[in-house]
Amino acid sequence: IGLFVSALTENQIIAALITFAILLFGFLLAGIISVLAAGNTWLSNIASIFDLATRLSTLMDGVLDLTCIIYFLTIVFLFLFFTYELIQKRKYHVSARGVKTRVFSIGFIIVVLLVSGGVNYFVLTLPTTMTQIDVTNTHLYSITQPTKDLVSSLEEDVTIYVLENETVADDIVQQILGRYEDLSSHIKIEYRDMETYPNFAAQYTLDTLSSNSLIV
Repeated sequence: IGLFVSALTENQIIAALITFAILLFGFLLAGIISVLAAGNTWLSNIASIFDLATRLSTLMDGVLDLTCIIYFLTIVFLFLFFTYELIQKRKYHVSARGVKTRVFSIGFIIVVLLVSGGVNYFVLTLPTTMTQIDVTNTHLYSITQPTKDLVSSLEEDVTIYVLENETVADDIVQQILGRYEDLSSHIKIEYRDMETYPNFAAQYTLDTLSSNSLIV
């Protein structure tokens, strides 16, 4: 990202400040999403494309997540590619040949963006058992074999309600529940924002439940 910004300006100080601003925005975006995009799935999905912090946090928490690795490799590739294209653009001249070259360049950029997005989308569709490896010392994110056997033998549907908006729900909770969901087609995870559904928990318990509580 810094290399790309440096290619936009000859002033090193401006390049440094813009790079810092872009990266800061990427790391603050998770909090911004929780405030502005809560309840808006479309907006939160768009914003999550630029969310660096959540993916980095996943890796730092001890989960070797293929989706995060592919995401960061894609960011590296795209900004190196954009830098190359920007430098090449300076060689173009206003001529019929130059116009054709620019059209080809724009088309090539679109193709690269679509392919990059497609690769990331494909990885996201894979089950967490294929994309995540628990590398914590205590196997915090792992499910024991007896639990796997129990879940795999389910014959009735089980719904797990998470009392939080999906966009801001606890990462650890989401990851572990995702592993349960991958083990059996009978397990379904649903999110209920306590602000949108203030009386939802009252259907099941008289206790006062906090955010990220689970109802099975």
